[in-house]
Amino acid sequence: MPFSVQVPIIFEGAEPDPAKHSKLELGLQILDKYLEDQAWAAGDHLTIADFTLVASVSSIEVGITNTLML
Repeated sequence: MPFSVQVPIIFEGAEPDPAKHSKLELGLQILDKYLEDQAWAAGDHLTIADFTLVASVSSIEVGITNTLML
């Protein structure tokens, strides 16, 4: 999902799509809610899933910041 939101804007000069941004925002809100009651994404200890989420979420944050600067 993040790539379908960011890539057209950054690399193709497309205008931001509010519908895609809303879906991305909803997904991040669900992730936040899920992680409120637990420290890790998959189980009770650090796993590869947590590293994957860190990479994805931080890429989303950078992409959104760069998009706002365009």
